[in-house]
Amino acid sequence: MNSKNKSSSSIGDDNLGDYLQHSNQSSPNSITAFLAKLWTLVNDSSCNDLIAWDPSGSSFHVFDQARFAREILPRYFKHNNFTSFIRQLNMYGFRKLSTIEHGSLKIERDDIEFAHSYFIRGQEPLLELIKRRAPENQQKSNTQGGSHPSSALVSANSVESNSSHQPELIHVLEDVRHLQTKQTSLSDKLSYLQNENEALWSEIGSLRQKHTKQQQIVSKLMEFLLHFL
Repeated sequence: MNSKNKSSSSIGDDNLGDYLQHSNQSSPNSITAFLAKLWTLVNDSSCNDLIAWDPSGSSFHVFDQARFAREILPRYFKHNNFTSFIRQLNMYGFRKLSTIEHGSLKIERDDIEFAHSYFIRGQEPLLELIKRRAPENQQKSNTQGGSHPSSALVSANSVESNSSHQPELIHVLEDVRHLQTKQTSLSDKLSYLQNENEALWSEIGSLRQKHTKQQQIVSKLMEFLLHFL
């Protein structure tokens, strides 16, 4: 990031406008190749039938995952694995939006919607605020090695002022920290599994289409051969 020295944790909704107003063009070095390619891809109008912004501008849709994996991924990411693409989105904190969040119960297996607080149409400077998540093992190490900002349920002063119960309080505090770490990890895993499930449904749909086409070809071939019997 440049001399503005701001992070996602220090920019709230009230300061977002000021941040955008005073931001220059994003530094190429502060944005990873994956995010740069994703931004270019979503803004590429020639790909709108397979990936495009939501009308709100705060999320984007991927349509027909089989075609997207076959035609788009190799051009931008040098592979055709849709599951790997979703895994990358997860690593950068993108979340899949359900139809319920839009007030609908309709299930569209060929329309997956993703969103991130700092991935907004027309606001490219915000990309530098999107950071890749640290591996789970590293997160655990950091949490165990330092204090957790949201786990200060018992202040240091209160522990010191009640020295007779200090060992018990410290033990309880460590348990709370451990539970919070496990809860965060579980939440990330659930989000990952949800996206993985969507990718599997997409692959199954693609296989069914291929199977149906093969059946049609075999049927036509049989009809053709029967004319000669």
